[in-house]
Amino acid sequence: MGSSLFWYDNWTGLGELYFIVPQDFGIDESINNVMNVVEEGGWNVNKLLESLPEEYVSHIMENIKPPVVNDKLDIPYWMLEPRGHFSLKSAWEYLRRRDEPREAYKKICVWKAKLPLDDFMRRLGYIMPSKCWYCTQPEEETLHHLFFSSDTARNVWRYFLLRVGINMQGLTMHQAITKCWKIKDLLTVMENHTARLKVDKVIWEFPDAGWLKVNTDGASRGNPSRSVVGYCVRDEYGDVVAVVGKEIHETTNTEAEAIAIVEALRFYRMQHFPQVCVKTDSMLMKKIMEGVWKPPWSIAEHVEEIMQLLNGGNYVVSHIYREGNKLTDHIANYALDVGDIKCQDFWQLDVQGRNIVNKDKLQCPYLMVKVPRS
Repeated sequence: MGSSLFWYDNWTGLGELYFIVPQDFGIDESINNVMNVVEEGGWNVNKLLESLPEEYVSHIMENIKPPVVNDKLDIPYWMLEPRGHFSLKSAWEYLRRRDEPREAYKKICVWKAKLPLDDFMRRLGYIMPSKCWYCTQPEEETLHHLFFSSDTARNVWRYFLLRVGINMQGLTMHQAITKCWKIKDLLTVMENHTARLKVDKVIWEFPDAGWLKVNTDGASRGNPSRSVVGYCVRDEYGDVVAVVGKEIHETTNTEAEAIAIVEALRFYRMQHFPQVCVKTDSMLMKKIMEGVWKPPWSIAEHVEEIMQLLNGGNYVVSHIYREGNKLTDHIANYALDVGDIKCQDFWQLDVQGRNIVNKDKLQCPYLMVKVPRS
C-alpha cells in the first residue's frame, strides 16, 4: 500500500480522496504516495489532519494498518474476484447489471416436452436432418431417445433402478418415472440404503518438551456476519497458559481464520515465547503460510503481517482437524453466544472448557466420521 497514490487510488475504501475531499481543504501536492504520511512505522496524524477531514483521518487510524517500508511496489488486486485476478467474466457481470431471472426460465423443468429437440422442431414445421450426438450408432434425436432409450440414458436408468430392485426390461419411460416416484419404492430405497462411513480417531497431541502449542480458530455465523477469533495456549504438559476469545468486525470465515493467527502470533511476540507450534484447522491458511497457495486479496494484508511475525522466531505451523481443535472451537462459540473471554489458567475456564482440557490431557480420542470417496 505504500506506493499507492495518496489522492488517486482507492486505498482507504472510501473512494479516490481527490474527488471526495471538500474543496476548502485543497490538495497538498507534496503528498504523492501513501508512504508520505507514514512516520516511524505509524501514521503521521498531524499531516493527515492538515490534508483530510477529521472523519477521514479517524477512519484511516481505526481501520487501516500503516504500510511497512520496503522496496516492493504495491500489487493491484481485482476486487471482483476472490483471487484478485482480472477476468472478463466478472467485469461483464459488473457492467451488465443483470436483471432478476424471469419466472419462465426459473420453471424450465416444467416446460412439458418443449425442449428444442429435433422432434419438437419438426412439429413446429422446421424439417431438418436429425442425429443424436451422444450415441456411437446415432438415431433420430427425440425426447424419448435422448432421455430413455439411448445407450447413455439406459445405463443411467439401469444404475439407479437395479439398486432398488426394479427391472428395466419392458418398461416405458413413463412407467420408469412412475416407479421411481412411488412411495413404496422411495421407502425401499431409504430402508435398504446403508452409507459406507469412515471413522478416524483424532487426539490433541502434546507439544515437545520446551515448546508451547497454540490452537487458533476463526468463525463467522453467516459468512459474512458476526465473527469471532480464538486461540488457546498450552504447555508441554497440556496445562493452560492463556485462552482468548473475542468478537471482531463482521467478516468471512477466511478472514476470521487469518485474524485469529495474527492475534495469536502477536501474543507470542509480546510474551517473548521462544518455541511455538501453531495449529490451525484451516487448510487454506496452512497452504498459504507454506507458500503453496496464493492468498485471496481480502486477507493479503493479514498474511503479510503473519509472515512478518513468523520471521525471526522458532515457529512451526501445521494443520489440525477440527475434531482435534475442540477447546478453541468451544472458546470461539462461547465468545459468540456469551461474550468475550480471557483466561490465564485452567480454573478461569467455564465447565465445558475445563472438561475439554481434561479430556485432551487424558488423550481421549474424538471421532471424525465421514463418507469415503468412491
